[in-house]
Amino acid sequence: MLGPVSSGPTLLVTGFGPFLGNAENPSEHLAHAVSAHHDLGVRFVPVAPLPVVFGAAAARVLEVSEGLDAPVATLALGLASRASHVRLERLARNRSSANDPDALGVRGEGRAVHPGGPEVLACPLPLEALGEVLARAGFSWSVSEDAGGYVCNDLYYRLLHAHHLGRTLREGAPGAGKTGPHASAPPTVFVHVPPDAHRMPGLARALAEGMVAAVSGPKMEGR
Repeated sequence: MLGPVSSGPTLLVTGFGPFLGNAENPSEHLAHAVSAHHDLGVRFVPVAPLPVVFGAAAARVLEVSEGLDAPVATLALGLASRASHVRLERLARNRSSANDPDALGVRGEGRAVHPGGPEVLACPLPLEALGEVLARAGFSWSVSEDAGGYVCNDLYYRLLHAHHLGRTLREGAPGAGKTGPHASAPPTVFVHVPPDAHRMPGLARALAEGMVAAVSGPKMEGR
């Protein structure tokens, strides 16, 4: 469900629903809390809860993105059940390695996320800009280069791949074209949060301000 929005550049904020033994997913609550900050000159649109299903989570985000007027970025949130701090994910890999089933019972272990796609895709947003805002607000954070092998990585890779295809198309590279129902997506940063993230005062505000800093900085790819 889409929540209330304000005027300004549009940023999507996603979070997942419950999965496996996690009856509550803090990323869902945090996505809505981030999106409640309407005083930063941007329009946050929550897309949560996403299904914890390979392929379906990304399809939902791309569907919403396609229906909006040129969103500038996506903040994708996910639970890292053993994490003690915020992890900013730099890379998404074209491989599902986890043996755990998704919400439909599908196991992605050993499968390519997008057959024929690059082995690794990197976040085009300046993670350090987001991290600096988190640090000023008192939150520990790190840059991670392993988003896992489950639906979080699947979502991240599919959104980065859609963004990559869109940039290729705009730049007129030979052979560029639409390969599915969605040709493009805004740049995405995936953030893994600890289990109690939705109960950390100020974290939602810091993530909102950090995303504004990240999309406003000069380092963003394609600007």
